[in-house]
Amino acid sequence: MNRQALIVGINTYDTQHLKNLTSPAKDADAIAQLLIDRGNVEVRRLPAFTFNTPVDVTTPIRVTLTQLEAALVQLLLPEGNTIPDTVLLYFSGYGLCKHQDRPTSFLATSDINPNRGNWGLSLSWLRNLLQQSPVREQIIWLDCYCNDAGFDRELGIQASSF
Repeated sequence: MNRQALIVGINTYDTQHLKNLTSPAKDADAIAQLLIDRGNVEVRRLPAFTFNTPVDVTTPIRVTLTQLEAALVQLLLPEGNTIPDTVLLYFSGYGLCKHQDRPTSFLATSDINPNRGNWGLSLSWLRNLLQQSPVREQIIWLDCYCNDAGFDRELGIQASSF
């Protein structure tokens, strides 16, 4: 059985409106290790870490929107004839909701800048990618944090626990 996972744990954010976190990278590392040890799963990490090495949450390591999109396309739209039986996406970091005509939800990447139109990874984009994917079993696990209310007031968005 061919099983693959993309495990994402984002601690570092460029914007002053989101505090850096400490748990996402640790949680992602623990889940990745369990999948490797007990799940017979091929695992890719963002940010990339060496397995069996303690995660240093004090070192700022960024995950950009471009990196996350490319990794998701690679996972869900694999090239060649080898299609995984199962894929798993685990995301730990901030979840944001943009309120305008229609609320839109995002997974915040390190490089978000709502003032420049970069809100992170749109869940609508992710849903479309999942629908296009030839992978039959898709598991999506979102472990999203809420931020303080100041971001909501200042930028017209709020963190969301989806």
